[in-house]
Amino acid sequence: MTFQTGQRVTLDIGNYLFSGEITSLGDGEVQITCPIPLNFGQGNGKLMWPDGRTEVFNIGEVPHYSSLVLRLPLRKEERLEKIIGAANLRPAATKEYRRSVRIDCQISLRIQDLSDTFLIQAKTINLSGGGAQIVTEFPLIVGRDYCFVLEVEGDIPVKGKVLRKLPNQRYAIKFLTDAETGIQLMRRIFKSLQAHHHNQAKTPKKSNNFRRG
Repeated sequence: MTFQTGQRVTLDIGNYLFSGEITSLGDGEVQITCPIPLNFGQGNGKLMWPDGRTEVFNIGEVPHYSSLVLRLPLRKEERLEKIIGAANLRPAATKEYRRSVRIDCQISLRIQDLSDTFLIQAKTINLSGGGAQIVTEFPLIVGRDYCFVLEVEGDIPVKGKVLRKLPNQRYAIKFLTDAETGIQLMRRIFKSLQAHHHNQAKTPKKSNNFRRG
């Protein structure tokens, strides 16, 4: 599902139909301006898209007489899609984690057990707000909880569980965080990756050309 400013939509509120336009977007919110005064306070309504899709919403605060702030019940992957879109990165969803938006990226990380008795190095193969696939030469125990420290924007420690062992020294990891923490995690990662790509674009390319004296 993609929301864009300027998009026309139809609102069904209390069996009354209104035509509106999306004027601003937020994380889990969309502001729709209608050409007629609206003052419905709190309640539920239905947002109808031109292609026939519908979305049930809760009416939030009314900033002025002609606008509604709609708090949409976006699923986790839809909220992550908005964050990824803002960072100009393309998400790649896999069958293994259907509830998460997964991107292919290599990020260094350190792994500790919860008693801090050892420290090992690893890399991510792909990553989402809910988990990752990592590769490490050190054998991890399936079902055990570890602390995974992602080396982006400083260090990001995340508690996680090893779900299964995969071929080629890879492991499937589930992060033991709630949805909101997962979104914050991905936002920090995307910000770091975006800054990295921006710095790379600024670096001048080396040339093999030279002048003969």
